[in-house]
Amino acid sequence: MIAEWDSTRQKEAYRAIAEIEEQALRDMKIMPGAVELCAELDEYRMPRAIVTRNVMSSVDFFHETHFPLPPFHPSLSREWQPYKPDPASLCFIAGEWGVESDELVMIGDSCRDDVGAGSNAGATTILIDEERRWDGVDDARLPVRPDFIVHDLFECRAVLHGLLKLVGK
Repeated sequence: MIAEWDSTRQKEAYRAIAEIEEQALRDMKIMPGAVELCAELDEYRMPRAIVTRNVMSSVDFFHETHFPLPPFHPSLSREWQPYKPDPASLCFIAGEWGVESDELVMIGDSCRDDVGAGSNAGATTILIDEERRWDGVDDARLPVRPDFIVHDLFECRAVLHGLLKLVGK
C-alpha cells in the first residue's frame, strides 16, 4: 500500500516503521524453543530460512544478539517484495535450496500471511497459535487453513518429527 503513496507520505510511513522497529529491538525476546528447534534442524542438516516484514537491520540485530546459531539463510526482510501471503519468497527459497516449494514447511504465527504464503506455494504449513486464537474455530472462519496448528515451538518440533518420519529422514 505504501508504494502507492506520494514520496512525502512514503518517507513519513517508513520513518514511523523505523521507530516501531527500534522499539521492537529494545523489547526483542526470542520465542521459547526457537534455538532448540533450529539446533535440531541443523543437526539433521535441514536448511532454514526466514521471511519477515521487519527490516534487514532488525534481522541482522536478531542474528547478532539473540541467536547463538548460524543465521537463517536466506533471510528475506521487508526489502523483499512481494510480501507474504504472495508465495514468491518461498519459491525463491526453494530455488536457493534446489528443491520444489511443495517440499518446504512454512512455520509462522500469522494465519493470513505466513500460512497464506505457505499454502500459495504448496508448502506444508504450521501455524503457531500461542494465544489459542484459533482453537475450536470453524475452518470457514480461518483466513487460510493450516496443515497443523500448534501452541508453541515445542509442539512444532513434535509435528516436524512426525513429518520427518513420513519422508524417512
